[in-house]
Amino acid sequence: MYLAHAWDGLLMVDGAARLFDVPEFLGGLVADFGEGSVVILTGVNAGPVLVTVATTSSAPDLDHTATWEDIVEASVEADDSGLDGMVVVGPEDEPPAESARLDVHGGGWYRLRVSARGRDIAYDLTTDEPVEHYLVQAWPQAPSPPSVIAASSRLSRE
Repeated sequence: MYLAHAWDGLLMVDGAARLFDVPEFLGGLVADFGEGSVVILTGVNAGPVLVTVATTSSAPDLDHTATWEDIVEASVEADDSGLDGMVVVGPEDEPPAESARLDVHGGGWYRLRVSARGRDIAYDLTTDEPVEHYLVQAWPQAPSPPSVIAASSRLSRE
């Protein structure tokens, strides 16, 4: 787990070339702004959020109990030309530790499951302490249509 710093309501998925077949905003949680700009939408406008990364060789069990408010899955193509790999960072953050890489199996297509909680606590505010937590899971998989698994936060319904 590490801290990333949201800015303008965004975290970046650096090293992601593109999402497969994603509408403008998937479940109010993930978006593809084009030209390698894959983002996670945060509830806070600016401030630290907790990020946990988990990589596996196949789809992990889905835990959508009361722990997570919003959960989406999308296929993302990892751009293996970068030195830092595919990582979740704030727009002004330095790359996190090597252990935070999502593309541990090299370049190509991955399934990305993004789970979030706490996005309503300080919606559109600036915070000094983390109130949101994101779990980002990735595993190699051929592209498939995106899905919204859970959507209970205010942001996911807008």
